Amino acid sequence: MSNETDQLQSQVIRLERQVNLLAAEVNALVGPTQSARALLQARTGTTATIETNAGSISGTIVAVGIDFVQILEPTGDIVLIPISSITAII
Repeated sequence: MSNETDQLQSQVIRLERQVNLLAAEVNALVGPTQSARALLQARTGTTATIETNAGSISGTIVAVGIDFVQILEPTGDIVLIPISSITAII
């Protein structure tokens, strides 16, 4: 019985390590996006300039979704920007 318990305990330890490694990887990928999302939510209704690799977009932050921000440009155009594409928020 002790041998089975030892084997199960060893498997549990191995699985805990794998879960911890996966959690660290998820946090590394999601962390920056969550920070940007929180900043954008706090600035909803204000004017901002969003920098992306494709260029800058300025306007009023109208809404923030799970993975995008909606900007109302001065021209009246509505632009959806993936949060993962944002390089700076000014």
